[in-house]
Amino acid sequence: MNRRLQAVEEAGGPAALCAKCRRIDWSWLGIQKYLDMLDRPTDLMYPLAEAIKSAATCWVCGWLVAMAEDKHHDDAVSGKVVVKITRSAVPILGREELQRNLLYNLPSLYRIEVSVRERYGPGLEYRRGFIHKASGTRGPVHVSDMLDSWDTVEAEPYSARLRPVKADTRLFKFWKDYCIEEHGNSCERSGCTLERLRSMPFIRLVDVLRDCVVALSTSEHVKWVALSYVWGEAQKHELVTANYTLYHRPGALKSHKMPATIVDAMAVTRDLGEQYLWVDSLCIIQDNEEDKRRYIPAMDIIYGQAIVTIINAGADKVSTGIPGLGQGPQRTAQDVFTINNSTVAVSLDQPYHSAESYLENTKWNTRGWTYQECLLSRRCLIFTPEQAYWQCLRASLCEDAIWEQPIWKQQPNIYRHCLGRDGAEEITMGALLGNASTHWSKLYSLALERFRQRQLSSEGDWMDAFTGILRVLEHSKGQEFFWGMPKSRFELSLAWVGNEALRRNTACQVIAAGSQTVSCPFPSWSWTGWFGSIVMDVANFHGSTTLLPLRFYRLGSDGVPTPLHENLDDVLSEFHNDSVVVHSRAISFPPKNNPSDHTWMDTARTEITTLDIPGSIRFCDIAPSLLCFWTSTAILEISQDRQRSKSEPFKENTTLSDGQAKVSGQHPWREPRLDVKQGKFIVVGAIHTKPDQGSLFTLKLMLVEERDSGVCYRLCIISNVLASAWAKLGNLKWELIYLG
Repeated sequence: MNRRLQAVEEAGGPAALCAKCRRIDWSWLGIQKYLDMLDRPTDLMYPLAEAIKSAATCWVCGWLVAMAEDKHHDDAVSGKVVVKITRSAVPILGREELQRNLLYNLPSLYRIEVSVRERYGPGLEYRRGFIHKASGTRGPVHVSDMLDSWDTVEAEPYSARLRPVKADTRLFKFWKDYCIEEHGNSCERSGCTLERLRSMPFIRLVDVLRDCVVALSTSEHVKWVALSYVWGEAQKHELVTANYTLYHRPGALKSHKMPATIVDAMAVTRDLGEQYLWVDSLCIIQDNEEDKRRYIPAMDIIYGQAIVTIINAGADKVSTGIPGLGQGPQRTAQDVFTINNSTVAVSLDQPYHSAESYLENTKWNTRGWTYQECLLSRRCLIFTPEQAYWQCLRASLCEDAIWEQPIWKQQPNIYRHCLGRDGAEEITMGALLGNASTHWSKLYSLALERFRQRQLSSEGDWMDAFTGILRVLEHSKGQEFFWGMPKSRFELSLAWVGNEALRRNTACQVIAAGSQTVSCPFPSWSWTGWFGSIVMDVANFHGSTTLLPLRFYRLGSDGVPTPLHENLDDVLSEFHNDSVVVHSRAISFPPKNNPSDHTWMDTARTEITTLDIPGSIRFCDIAPSLLCFWTSTAILEISQDRQRSKSEPFKENTTLSDGQAKVSGQHPWREPRLDVKQGKFIVVGAIHTKPDQGSLFTLKLMLVEERDSGVCYRLCIISNVLASAWAKLGNLKWELIYLG
């Protein structure tokens, strides 16, 4: 029995309501104009302790108490926790139109939010429900009945409907066909260009009609469905060299029992009217490194070109199955009830303003690989323990509400994104594909931040699981990346800082080196070389960062140094002529540096040739991850102040000294305090502040550990060091650095 039904029974029936709850007007649910809602008695908030007293005679109060659970009883008695029933508006025109809807009295979808939260502060919610109006004059319409006649014109837009415990897959095919027919090119675009598609001439797929694996040419305009799921256990069914020939025989996948998630996904693919399904464990030879190197970096093609991506967010392992389908777990029954003469249904979606999403608490949402699998997909069919959702570039649909409305042709986007709203709303495939209002650097920073919050079973996958997003940024935004770092903002990206204690990634990345593959450690200077939360401001929201003319080189498979930028002057000019939009205001970057601003620089020595680098470094195992560049260095004594900086409250004051002169800077306070008294510092970037007040140049220094091989490794960043003070140090060197 669910919590609400239990509360109804304990209170004495559905008519058992207290005076407060009886006054609530539920008839306004549905599409309403803002001004029409002002005088409706809807909002209600009172202490949880009061609800506890009324629970025996009021089922609504009892329901709210059940949401809070026993562990919050002490808080309830003390008055710290309140229960709240309030209206919640979702703008029909899309999330960016909310304020305009209110201002111009345009229609919005109104639903009831039921929550238990702290009385004061931002409101940490313990449990929350969501109620919307049920469709039909004689009670809610059932999904299967609608599919039999498919008459949504008479149904009230966005009202609730009854979904079956076992999914009616005809609805999913309708969603797919509806999107293809009604949304046109909007949902056909992908981050994969024709040129990029040619880089993968063949693709291996599961033929769901013949129950076998097939290899097809991508030039034949083949269509496929992709699967995104949690492995969660050993993949005993996986494609390996030993069963490669067998799995290509018709019927092989039926005779060799596949895990439930794959069996269910194959069935859904057939019901969608499609023949081919891409499953990583069956379409990549798992014991063949060459095959992995061919397909793992091609996730932008595989998921970006898929006609639909099936997401099983309702299972923690592949053997569990997809909720609501043949071998999957049974889904939660839908709760529909009548109160004050209004028939309503409990929604499973999060409220519009919630930073969470309906995927927030799923295991699938914690895995590293699944982030780009969802983000890169044009269309997603998402299965949760309760119901299925559809997400494409133009619409969001779900089983328990009527969102398939012709009104969409004029008003296409009622907001309900599966990735949540807390900043992530701008990280959509549409934005990645070229939304001019969103600067690429903001997309990169936000996507990287959210990706790094996820976990990977194999630490060696740290970059591969993000490469698909980088590929899309390369092709749609013209950006290039080196070990996950943007080349056009390389100095900025080198100065990333930890947002907590970081752990070094000691795994290796398998990369192509000429005609061979080599296993190379992740570099310490890149985010790929560490685990934990970081801050990387390549977006430069404050317009204060400048670029020094540092010339970075990488080592090719032949040991020859190659500049990261073919024309550094062009990179500098493009950067300083760029601007970003912050809160609707364009912020330009500072002007180029004047060489006189940095007297410590030896601009005559910035280029690197083969003769400059010893052979022991050019051909060492870590050569592919080395970053080589000339810069200013110094060995300095370190003294940290336990007080945080007044001007930079999230940083601790740090003093560096050569024994005579001193310089001051800041170290991020969330990172562990430096455990060394002396160290080698190298200049990696600069900040140009207050240009309207005569300018102030400060440097970003990297504390490094230099090993016997001559290679340096990043330890941390010290920022806000005055360039003028740095120039006065007595032991400065202009040195060729090999950063690993």
